[in-house]
Amino acid sequence: LKSDGFVVEAGASLLADTMACYAALGRAARARVDADVEAGIVAALGEHEEVAAELSKRAAALSLALESALLGLCAHARSLPLPIVALLSVVGEAGRTHGLGPRACRLLCAQLLLETLIAPAVTAPDAFGLTAKDSLVKRKARENLAALAIGLELLLCADTDADIEADTEADTGAADT
Repeated sequence: LKSDGFVVEAGASLLADTMACYAALGRAARARVDADVEAGIVAALGEHEEVAAELSKRAAALSLALESALLGLCAHARSLPLPIVALLSVVGEAGRTHGLGPRACRLLCAQLLLETLIAPAVTAPDAFGLTAKDSLVKRKARENLAALAIGLELLLCADTDADIEADTEADTGAADT
């Protein structure tokens, strides 16, 4: 993946965990981090510039992977199986019937789709028949897929309750009274 001059190396880990980033550092860098923590120069691993740089690099890689995944999902949204489209239509209509605004209904449908189909398929592609027969998904790939699924869920849930309430009030005219 490549965007705005940033390249995600093949085999790179997207897991942006402090300990994973520390463990990914070379021996000399880990020794510098250990010495700085022991000397009290930094209070925690995540505060050390070398660990923070690795965290930042992985966060940027995850962001790029998320952007790519979202673009792919949007490009294929129209080719969902008809039963899923019908289910989402019923859920959206039920939301509108119960006073949710259009944005809240879209969010509800997106959460349903992501949490029941997309995230499980991303985290366990072999269970959904998305890998070649008898092929194994390597540990690092599973970790990256899990990070991607969690990132997608966090992005989707970034809408706050206040945004949804404002959408619902604006749609029902309650904000004008």
